[in-house]
Amino acid sequence: MIQLKLTFARHNFNTPADSIPPHQIAYYDLTLVLSGALTYLIDGRETVLQSGDAILIPPGSVRERRAAEGETDYISFNFTSAYPFALPLHIDDALHSDALFLLSAFDKINGRSYLDHKEENEHLLACLLLVLENRVKARGIHPLVRTIMKYVHSHLGERITLEDIGRETFFSPIYCDTLFKKETGHSIIDYVIEKRIDEAKRLLLEGSIPLSDIAEHLGFHDYNYFSRVFKKRSGYTPSAYRRLMLG
Repeated sequence: MIQLKLTFARHNFNTPADSIPPHQIAYYDLTLVLSGALTYLIDGRETVLQSGDAILIPPGSVRERRAAEGETDYISFNFTSAYPFALPLHIDDALHSDALFLLSAFDKINGRSYLDHKEENEHLLACLLLVLENRVKARGIHPLVRTIMKYVHSHLGERITLEDIGRETFFSPIYCDTLFKKETGHSIIDYVIEKRIDEAKRLLLEGSIPLSDIAEHLGFHDYNYFSRVFKKRSGYTPSAYRRLMLG
């Protein structure tokens, strides 16, 4: 397990992100964006985080952050560790189901101060970093598969067929599906459903969006079908999952 010492943790719930003036940090800064966008300059180089992205800024870096134009939902951890992290500075598409579950646990166990549960938070952060490392390692896959994944992520709320994938990639639909299954162990359609359920979990954690709106937003025009698929994939109905995660 990763050994680390947590020095700061905070969930900024849909608040305008203030600017951070340039200064050299003596710790790791892991920030994960649930919605909105953040713009950093690390050693003078710009990095833009979109919803679902994360950044791991190493100690010794000169960190600067621009004020966000709109509301941003993000979680930040500052910590020290001697562990050699196999992670890039910018981790795109970092918030899949395992990471979201850990962030939900962070929200659930913390009150006004992360110091009230510092040891639990350190264990949770160590697990989160391992999840992110595994996510990055799994990306050593065929470029066509990466293209298909990006297309799926960009069209989750729309009808996606193998024919659509074929037109987008200029390969036959059968070839795309065969290669995708060989590389990932899942068919393209199964992957589409998996990503829709992952996004549904994220939206459910926001707490205020009606369940039927979440289903419609993700391309499930029949709520009962959405509820059945969600329960099959997660073990809970959407309403039960929201109650479990939000208390």
